[in-house]
Amino acid sequence: MEFPEIGHPMAQSGNEYSIVTDWTVNADDYGDFLCTIFDEWYGKDICRTFVYNFECAISQWMGIYGVMCVFGPFCGKGLAIEHDGSVYSCDHFVYPEYQLGNIKDENLADMAFSNQQKKFGFAKGQTLPQYCQQCEFLLACHGECPKNRILLTPDGEPGLNYLCSGLKKYFRHIRPHVEKIVEQISAENKKVTLI
Repeated sequence: MEFPEIGHPMAQSGNEYSIVTDWTVNADDYGDFLCTIFDEWYGKDICRTFVYNFECAISQWMGIYGVMCVFGPFCGKGLAIEHDGSVYSCDHFVYPEYQLGNIKDENLADMAFSNQQKKFGFAKGQTLPQYCQQCEFLLACHGECPKNRILLTPDGEPGLNYLCSGLKKYFRHIRPHVEKIVEQISAENKKVTLI
């Protein structure tokens, strides 16, 4: 697979030679959407409405990982089972090379904890480009889902997430609010433990 650079026509929807589909969201538009919805939630609905992405960000900032698989430090917790009983490492990787077996023939737990699945899970962090490993938002993103790592980093390393620019915009926008929430939660937890 050829990895295009950020902004290259091959990395933009609507281009006949693009590696993304025509209906793929633009990364910056995705970031704008997340920021707008976060502001709405933070201003009116916090503590009243559960929004998975925002709760996940708060958890990540608190060091509680894996609430949402795409933002966890490793993969492999969300196996996919197809109609014929075939089990795959993830619903984003339902390809022959990621098939773990079939529930008609094998125990699901054995497949979930197999060496093949462990290798798949840890590959997420092991294949993360240096650019991402040095990112200020690594704790919140962990390179997002490996299926979206289809671009070159600015220094030419393959494996940058297609949504990176939008996710950075989003994380930068929510950081002061999330840090304030985390601080309040920590203060409340200290009060509880002192009683």
